[in-house]
Amino acid sequence: MPPKRVNPALILFLAVAFGSFVFLRMAAAFAPWDGVRYGVGHHYEYLAEGFVSGHTYLSVDPPSDQLALKDPYKPGQSVSGTLLDASLYQGHYYLYYGPAPAVVLMVPWRLLTGRMVPQRVAVGLAGVAALAALALLLRSVQRRLYPDSSGLLLAGAFAFAAHASWLPVVIRRPLFWELPIISAVACLWWALYFLWRFRDSGGGRRWALAMGIALGLLIGCRVTYVFAAAAILLLMLGDFGDSRRPWSSAALASGIVTLAGLALLLYNHVRFGRWLEFGQSYQLWGDDYRNLRFFDPRYLLFNARTYLVSIDSPSPFFPFVRPLLPLDGPVGYMGVDEVYGALASIPVQGVGLVCLAAAMKRRGAFTAFNTLAAAGAATTGLLALILFLWGGAGSRYVAELWSGWTVLAGLGLIHLFATPGRLRRWLRPLAVAAGLWTVAFVWLASMDNDGIMRLTRPVVYGAWARVMDYPSLWWTKLRGIEFGPLELTVRLSPLERTGGVALLSSGRRDRSNELVLVRTDSTHARLELVEEGSRVVASSRPIEAKEGIIRVRVEAPWLYPPPQHPYWDRFPDAALRHRLQIRFALDVAGQPPVEAEATSSEAEELRPGVLGRGDPGSAVGWVESWRRTGSPGGGADR
Repeated sequence: MPPKRVNPALILFLAVAFGSFVFLRMAAAFAPWDGVRYGVGHHYEYLAEGFVSGHTYLSVDPPSDQLALKDPYKPGQSVSGTLLDASLYQGHYYLYYGPAPAVVLMVPWRLLTGRMVPQRVAVGLAGVAALAALALLLRSVQRRLYPDSSGLLLAGAFAFAAHASWLPVVIRRPLFWELPIISAVACLWWALYFLWRFRDSGGGRRWALAMGIALGLLIGCRVTYVFAAAAILLLMLGDFGDSRRPWSSAALASGIVTLAGLALLLYNHVRFGRWLEFGQSYQLWGDDYRNLRFFDPRYLLFNARTYLVSIDSPSPFFPFVRPLLPLDGPVGYMGVDEVYGALASIPVQGVGLVCLAAAMKRRGAFTAFNTLAAAGAATTGLLALILFLWGGAGSRYVAELWSGWTVLAGLGLIHLFATPGRLRRWLRPLAVAAGLWTVAFVWLASMDNDGIMRLTRPVVYGAWARVMDYPSLWWTKLRGIEFGPLELTVRLSPLERTGGVALLSSGRRDRSNELVLVRTDSTHARLELVEEGSRVVASSRPIEAKEGIIRVRVEAPWLYPPPQHPYWDRFPDAALRHRLQIRFALDVAGQPPVEAEATSSEAEELRPGVLGRGDPGSAVGWVESWRRTGSPGGGADR
């Protein structure tokens, strides 16, 4: 008697349940920041409270000293508090992102229970809703077109697609930027599921109604999906064989989406007196971005390279992966946030081409499968056009960009493994390898994202880091690499140049740790230890550089491995370990030593970058020579 087959739906349910648990745990870890009133962890809570109170502005009031400023939109001014990235208009804060997450979840919960759903919990719930939609869609297509395929195949396709969506990275930081994006992904996947059921059922009105609601909520979360929503509505119509075209069903769905769009425009008009003003004209940016072109064709190629092929060299320290910070864009480009290129980070998305190929072979009737594939591809194509023209790039937008194509990747995996063919036998190992790489990369990127896991789950993060960093420890021993203070001989350039230049650097471009030489004239300079790109933690007195030479001994936490690294086992004294991990010191020849203590961004390399003669920026000065000193095992001249 053959063994009884395990129900694919049961396996998929367990996969969704596990993913939902993980998403909610990740979002809940942000709880320590709940008490920060003027932060970025409560914007949607304030919006929901405003709706409950009968107005469209946020429930938190701007401080009086901010309202008293002549130009409150100019960054860098000292005020008692400000709501970053909120829109300030006529004495009130507003939110420029879509209101749908607050309207659908947070306001009803507040009215029913008298309590507010924390924004971080709403992010986790949006992720759960997204997983449920993706699972239902893949299961429905599998049951209809690939009924003999296994539950393990379905679960594997779901797991790979869920990771390729980039959601585990985005949910790690459950702030107000992430909530509408994840909610939009969930709405899109539900809309695609309803589109599939609508087309597969021959034009059922209830599926059209559900799809219209999902698409209306989609643009209520992220207006960037408005063209994708229009494309999906058009794809409702097609050849239904002998049945009449379901114009009434299409009209129903289109009417709902139209009403949602009009409601969004009215919402803008009530707030700002303009139909198309979403609040960015009054936004409190962290930088001064006024008078910049937010959309420009000049950004197209740069953004395409950034989202598709950008990647930095790996770090020897956990979590190894390093994103690219897009700061070198065309004139007027803002940058925004770190980005990992899809080719290196989520290569399993390439299996979506298998789905497209399968759809193109069906040259007969306009099938439900073709409709679904066209909708997913059109969504990503239209979003790419918008995001590639936008004057900035960011990791959270990766989930938005690939939201439609992720469905194709999941369907392509099922088709690849559920249908026979010689070429498919060759492609399957590549698809599995790409899927496993995607899962590993996404989790490493999630652990790296903004350093949040180090703060919210220090025990778990430390345990992973300790195990994963042993290879770098063995490598340093094999190569004789030491850590610790440095003795530098710095030479001022004979050119009559003034200004600052980083002599040593370690860390990311946006959080770089540096020893900076600030030259004031031909013979005088000072040295500064700068943390995270801007914070000066220790500075020398003015130095007279006799014969153009400065000798200094430098100590900083970023001259050592990260605190979780097994390197620190060589220091049994916990107090000494802690001191080395927070101590900064400058000992310039002829001056009293300067010391300070502060937390620091962690090292990203085994050795810091050293500015040598002839390197870019060395017209001010450079490092003539350096050596380790005071570290276990001594130092060597360089």
